Amino acid sequence: MLSLKGISKIYEVGSERVSVLNGVTLDIQAREFCAIVGPSGSGKSTLMNIMGLLDRPTSGKVLIDGEDMGAASADDTAAARNRLLGFVFQSFELLPRLTVWENVALPLHYRRLDSVTRKRLALEMLGMVGLSDRAYHRPSELSGGQRQRVAIARALIGQPKIILADEPTGSLDSVTAAQIMDLFKTLNAQTSVTVIMITHDQGIAAQCRRRIDILDGRIVGDLTQAPADCAHD
Repeated sequence: MLSLKGISKIYEVGSERVSVLNGVTLDIQAREFCAIVGPSGSGKSTLMNIMGLLDRPTSGKVLIDGEDMGAASADDTAAARNRLLGFVFQSFELLPRLTVWENVALPLHYRRLDSVTRKRLALEMLGMVGLSDRAYHRPSELSGGQRQRVAIARALIGQPKIILADEPTGSLDSVTAAQIMDLFKTLNAQTSVTVIMITHDQGIAAQCRRRIDILDGRIVGDLTQAPADCAHD
């Protein structure tokens, strides 16, 4: 489904060239539940941005369903990102002036669906994540865990093939983090969406079926494991 072939990323910082990713090759199949694990500065967030078509590699290829995304125009890349990918961030990234259902429906606006359809689908998705009773609230009226559920609903509403979650439990307490992980697992099982979770948290990584370790811009470990049923560290 998602293939990275020899991905490198170099940034120009003044007169210096800083290498963040170094020849990363990785294949992730449909329905997998993966953790990409590494300390701060390891390159994991840059890797997520390249996987998510938010940034382009300096060299190498990103293929989704066999299609070379590097050959796509900016418009085609944006369309593929909207169609194939959903994003969940540590800071939720909800728009404060919109209601919960309007935040969830936002990706469908770019698909030019009519407002009635957008609202219907958003309310259905909120039901899936257990927030039907919060549809008309603003993000500021929700707890952290509820806001993350809204973000997950927004990521799922376009029926993406892949969800990329960047430290999705990083700002949550341990009980809420465990609930969010349970939700990810349930959605992965019920909808068959591939989940790729970026984290530095060993407890979170232990709950994923596949663990990919990155250090200094290189993959240094890749193993399939029996997921631990444990709480957030």
